[in-house]
Amino acid sequence: MKKFQEREISNRPTTEIPVGDTPAALALGDLNNDAAPDAVVVTAAGVPAKGAGAIVLPDFNGDGNLDAAVANTSSSSMSLFRGDGTGNLAAAGSYLTGRGPSTLAASDLDTNSGTANLIAGDSGSQDLTILLFPKR
Repeated sequence: MKKFQEREISNRPTTEIPVGDTPAALALGDLNNDAAPDAVVVTAAGVPAKGAGAIVLPDFNGDGNLDAAVANTSSSSMSLFRGDGTGNLAAAGSYLTGRGPSTLAASDLDTNSGTANLIAGDSGSQDLTILLFPKR
């Protein structure tokens, strides 16, 4: 890890991109398969009842396109969104978690099934929720 001097950081050019009210989580991934990273921002203002938190962008269904999962802290659930490879994400269901999921991670946990599985860290119930997706 490189350590920067304060003046090195402050002299770097920046770009600001409007993303809406109350950005709560950010993930980068190639959603439209053009070999360039795309940004997905979850805004807490857009889903106040669910209290959106963390987001991850793995391929849950094994179709080669990135999908998305969002931790919904207030409703103790996680929402899945299926990616179509052109940059669009469509709602694909919600799953209950322990109380207050605040972190998410994704990895192929069930011995190389070829699909990512989802792990939510539930801060309210102090446990993990693991969602396994079968190979397609």
